[in-house]
Amino acid sequence: MDQNAVYVQVVAFLAEATAAPEGGFRPDTRLFDEGLQLDSFATVELISRIEEEYDFEFSDEDFIPENFVDLSTICALVETYLARAIDNEGG
Repeated sequence: MDQNAVYVQVVAFLAEATAAPEGGFRPDTRLFDEGLQLDSFATVELISRIEEEYDFEFSDEDFIPENFVDLSTICALVETYLARAIDNEGG
């Protein structure tokens, strides 16, 4: 899956979790401070939707602030999992 597809999907999930219009997001849109200010419910919803869509579970070690700064950092984390899945399949 290409990076743009991951970004588009994560933006859609974020729009659902926040009831914000999809067009208002950019890669540098911050998820918490000085940005969307996601609450715990929206954060859990976003993470659950990502895990469900891509059929993986984030590890406990992934839940560090650096992975959830903005859209680009969370998309990079998702892309890491997708790359691992491809590598594990031998492709």
